[in-house]
Amino acid sequence: VHYPDGALEPQVVRFRDPGKRGELAISKTIIQKCLREQVAVLSRDATMDSRFNSSESIIANEIRSAMCVPLVSKKRPLGIIFVDTREFVHAFTEDDLAFLSSLAYDLAMWLDNAMLMRESIKNERLAAVGQTIAGLAHNIKNILQLAKGGLELLDQAIERKSLEEIQTFWPVVRRGIERMQVLTQEMLDYSRQTPPELVEASVNEVIRDTVQAFEKDAVDAGVEIVVNLAPDLPKRKIDPGGLMKSLLNLITNAVDAFEGRGGRIEISTCLKDDAILIVVSDNGKGIPRDKMARIFQPFFTTKGSKGTGLGLSMTKKYIDDMGGHISVQSEEGRGTTFTIVFPPPPKEISFDVDTQPETKQ
Repeated sequence: VHYPDGALEPQVVRFRDPGKRGELAISKTIIQKCLREQVAVLSRDATMDSRFNSSESIIANEIRSAMCVPLVSKKRPLGIIFVDTREFVHAFTEDDLAFLSSLAYDLAMWLDNAMLMRESIKNERLAAVGQTIAGLAHNIKNILQLAKGGLELLDQAIERKSLEEIQTFWPVVRRGIERMQVLTQEMLDYSRQTPPELVEASVNEVIRDTVQAFEKDAVDAGVEIVVNLAPDLPKRKIDPGGLMKSLLNLITNAVDAFEGRGGRIEISTCLKDDAILIVVSDNGKGIPRDKMARIFQPFFTTKGSKGTGLGLSMTKKYIDDMGGHISVQSEEGRGTTFTIVFPPPPKEISFDVDTQPETKQ
């Protein structure tokens, strides 16, 4: 049953003889009675049944015996099960109707649960969309406020023709523009639907390239990056660009956690049960226990107005898209460890075939 119009649409159709399939022939008269009164209907001989013997659909479709039971949950009709036969020797009995009614009861319960689940998923998705929009709006508002404040100060400096103040306030505006660019790109990356193109590549090489790209920033921040890579690590099908962005996010988060005091980041790899593990550890301030469960959620950040809240959610998406898994362990005051696992590739099926010629007896 489709709501709100109450129209019926066949979902599953079975014929006694598959070779005689044709157009679906049913009795609307019997179905309407079943739905309207919400009762199980049995007609041993529909052509002689005073309730239906004048029905054009029964006569036209040559229906002899029929059963129809409603699928009802919480007094709401969800559909019907209709069974008929054109052969009088196969006339249905009350036992058949009892069996069909029992089946309909279980099916109605299952359908109702499925509909509730679908509605729940729909509501969860709407809630997630609402949270995403709220988070995005909050980030944009913060960035615009920063840029607006910088512009107001810059306008005042221009009116005073103070080159020194202009040089001081212009970077504030520029940082706002750059943060908006970063947020826009992260949103585009996060909403990307097409899976990445995976290529055979060395995880160790990606790590070396990432550390080299971040080397100057690490020195400026007083952060030591120690790399301990397992030799002869096999290549895996990965997205090198996505892995580099993920590692950069983890390193940047660790540097931010040091809050200018300097610190140590260690990146290591190993092979365990044919799975490749990448471990990124820092000795920063750690993540509060009450925030651990939310760190991979979009727009959740522990950095206040300094973060977009998309870095770790993007990292998880990159790793998931590569068929990997990322987990985190943290202790306040001791530091944080992220572990990325790339499972072993699926084994190829080998065939052991007897190549000896068949001997005829």
